[in-house]
Amino acid sequence: MIIYIKKDDEIIAIAHPDRDGELLEALGRVQAIRPGGVVEPASPLRRAAFRAVRGLLGWLRPVREWTRRWRGPWRVRMPDGQLLGPFPDREEAIRAEEEALAQLLAREGEGVWRS
Repeated sequence: MIIYIKKDDEIIAIAHPDRDGELLEALGRVQAIRPGGVVEPASPLRRAAFRAVRGLLGWLRPVREWTRRWRGPWRVRMPDGQLLGPFPDREEAIRAEEEALAQLLAREGEGVWRS
């Protein structure tokens, strides 16, 4: 998790809800949640299958967990359209996504704390 404390004491957290849920709860009331990038398979064929499975059954937790265990490579599609990767495993792609989001916030000149 990466936490930014703005000059007006607003807290911005770059977090993964599955890993950082308890810490997010400890921070208090959440005003807004916005997705960062999208971590998806780098292979076009696997990416199409991933999107189809997630689109049809992604609301089921076991399905989400199953697709997260697919073998790599993985890539990250950032909100601005930039592509990161490919990465050999999903965790490495998530770390790259978090770091890219942190760099975007750092350009705004905010304070930072990394866990």
